[in-house]
Amino acid sequence: MIDVDVEGLKELDAALGEIPDALRRNVVLAALRKAAKPMVQDARARARRGTDPRRRGSQRQRKKGESEAIGHGADSIRVSAIKSSVRSETAVAIGPDAKHWYMSFVEFGTSRQAPDRFLTTAFEINKDAAIKVVGEELWKSLARTAKRLARQAESGKLSKKSFRALQS
Repeated sequence: MIDVDVEGLKELDAALGEIPDALRRNVVLAALRKAAKPMVQDARARARRGTDPRRRGSQRQRKKGESEAIGHGADSIRVSAIKSSVRSETAVAIGPDAKHWYMSFVEFGTSRQAPDRFLTTAFEINKDAAIKVVGEELWKSLARTAKRLARQAESGKLSKKSFRALQS
């Protein structure tokens, strides 16, 4: 897992602190997912694609005939939310799904195979642009959320949970 620390976003942090906890996670996740899209596309383009569908998956999957239906590991690279032990922390992971577990061997190599870095390279190329996108998307999303909460409060349709969160 690669962590990126960004400093100098005090105003953004203060604005995030103003919205309810239940909405904050969704706002941040949406921004992280949008920022990760170029990384996913780049990683999919860089990942190795085998030509023989019978060689995909595990030995058990090949014996059962499931390997042809699995599809390329490159196509399985996605962004997924990660559960964190810290409640205020939100993170996403970029990588293949569970059916394509063997893609980690392609990325990091084995004793018999050299690594073919497709995820790491995609991250390194796109990380600066991703940080910029996260900041821009968070501001846009905060503005939309604030407008929506204001409309709900004016019309009297604000949920009890949001009302309590806004008062605290």
